[in-house]
Amino acid sequence: MRHVTRFFRELDHVGDLAIEVNARSRAELFAHALVALARLMVAQRGIRTVGRRELECAADDDFTLMHDALSRALNLFLIDGFIWRRVTVEEKGRGLAIILFGEQYDRTRHELLGEIKGVTFHRLFVGQEHGGWRAEIVFDV
Repeated sequence: MRHVTRFFRELDHVGDLAIEVNARSRAELFAHALVALARLMVAQRGIRTVGRRELECAADDDFTLMHDALSRALNLFLIDGFIWRRVTVEEKGRGLAIILFGEQYDRTRHELLGEIKGVTFHRLFVGQEHGGWRAEIVFDV
């Protein structure tokens, strides 16, 4: 299934899953990337925002910060079974305070769209372009 939304789209990539994410601000870019990750794994319809999980990540550069934030969120799903629909991100120095709003994954109610095993550093890009922010992310599937 090829995803295209107003803030992310799938890119052609052999063997893995690649996306491009666009946003007006740095914090919004991270929030959009986290929502995109959830949308690639589970159909958003039916995901209720009855719970929340908080993450804090810090890194010396946005490249590493994007990898770490996505990896920690992915582990919330893979290990704890928490799936989110909405995300808020607050910048804190070199890091981020992230809140994921969602609920426990329930295979009887939620539609699993695909398995993502990890976030790679391959082709990972995070930066400002043309007055906005853009990221390219490749997931191991």
